[in-house]
Amino acid sequence: MSTYVFSLNDISVEDGSPVVSVNNSDSFFGLIEGSQLFIAGKLPATIIDHDTTANTLTLKYNWHQGDLSNVAAQVVPIGAVGVLLQALENNRAAYASFLSTMEDWSGNVDWEQLIDPPPTSTRWPDFTEITGDITGLQAIIDLVSDYESKDDSVREDLNARIDGIESTFATVYTASTSINALDHLDKMIITTSDVAVRVNLLDAPLDSEFSLVQEGQGIVTFHSPKTILNRQGFYKTAGQFANAYARVIEHDGDLHWAVFGDLAN
Repeated sequence: MSTYVFSLNDISVEDGSPVVSVNNSDSFFGLIEGSQLFIAGKLPATIIDHDTTANTLTLKYNWHQGDLSNVAAQVVPIGAVGVLLQALENNRAAYASFLSTMEDWSGNVDWEQLIDPPPTSTRWPDFTEITGDITGLQAIIDLVSDYESKDDSVREDLNARIDGIESTFATVYTASTSINALDHLDKMIITTSDVAVRVNLLDAPLDSEFSLVQEGQGIVTFHSPKTILNRQGFYKTAGQFANAYARVIEHDGDLHWAVFGDLAN
């Protein structure tokens, strides 16, 4: 699954609408369902769909944080950890239910009278108690909690943390004219060369993937010792600012790279 952050410099959304408009040519090609939309001073929102033709993002729920026009945003792909986030939300909901029940309780709760209560019965689990690869996710969950205070110091802290997440979900800028795709799996490669670029697609595991943007003048050509799959037989970027996506799929009992996007022959 791709793990990179999109920076959108000019977006707008109306209060009560689930549709976010991207007002410029900022690319969000390869965005995955479940990514989070971060706007400074606002709570994050979950993205469930996107349309690169209409330049729109669709939120899971209607936006209810006021009309926004021509503001900057970042999209962080955390859809791969949806199960973890749901577990944390379930824990928080259970605790809220407990507090609601205790409103009718007279006196204080003495936890020592309970039989070995779990540590997370009165707090969020910390990240040493959760298994799996969650690099960069602690910062995301921390910001959602910190936003409850909604003061300037928290917002400044949020911006600093997003900068840290962006370094985790790296975008790779390169002026190289020969690129080994295996060095950049699950990343976005942005080529800046003004001369031709060759991307070598060597054998890789099923579902390996990366995306590419040709920022420089140099046309990017994909090469592989095996047949590259493309419906039109196109294996080169169509020109400057072209977007491409490559993924390993199974075909005729063997693994092949397939390429998609703004391509030419």
